[in-house]
Amino acid sequence: MKRLAALALLIVPAACGGGDNTPEPAPANNSPAPVVDREDRIAKALALLERGQKLLDAGDAKAALPLLEEAAELDQLDWRIQFSLAKAYETLRRFAEARGHYVNVAKRAPGADRLAAEERAAYCSHQLANDAYRAGQYKVALEHVRDGLKLRPTDADMNLLLGYVQQVRGEYAEAEGAFRLAAELFNDARKREALYWLGQALFAQEKYAETVEVYTGLINQRVTSNDIYGWRAYCHAALGNRAEARRDFAKAIEYATSPEKRAEYMDQASKLAEGG
Repeated sequence: MKRLAALALLIVPAACGGGDNTPEPAPANNSPAPVVDREDRIAKALALLERGQKLLDAGDAKAALPLLEEAAELDQLDWRIQFSLAKAYETLRRFAEARGHYVNVAKRAPGADRLAAEERAAYCSHQLANDAYRAGQYKVALEHVRDGLKLRPTDADMNLLLGYVQQVRGEYAEAEGAFRLAAELFNDARKREALYWLGQALFAQEKYAETVEVYTGLINQRVTSNDIYGWRAYCHAALGNRAEARRDFAKAIEYATSPEKRAEYMDQASKLAEGG
């Protein structure tokens, strides 16, 4: 028995991993991952940027996008990568993602590049607002156009779109302000469009004298579309200017854009004639 006990004592250390056969300890599951050198990441990001930019310049934004996305993951501080990535998203009409990256660029880029990023971000907001407006999502459109105007408050097109959105939402006083500003900012045919809609916003608020003034200005510029004579006739009638109203309804009949409108104006002119 004593001999067996002695043999057991000799075997135990070997079984516990003693001696030359001791196995290496297993690595801990939470061992830190190897640290990738930052300079290597930056170099790889710049190489991807160069490849992606070449594809982007060649008009292949779809092929450029994954390269630029990988570059942005490797180096999140280089605004040049963000700018190219934003441009790829914009080209692919992914305006929400493009706008986010342009805004980030605007926070970091210097001088002219910052201004360019702000301009593109505003453009993306405008596109998002326009798409929402056409889809009848007026609340969403309002949010997007306001985002764009924060960056470009004197953008004529965005102020005109803001007026459209507010007009359809029944916010006529706000629409009036947007259309007025748009009319001041435009220097082409769209100025007349803004003035037409300014008249609509004024008419909806029953500001008939001001509507007459706006539409008289357009008529003096020989603008006769959109049944402007008809709208001015209704304003004159509301103001008690019966003779002016009859003359304008006669002109409205001449320039009416549809048979229904022509019949409407003839009916109104007849009622005025019957009333003396």
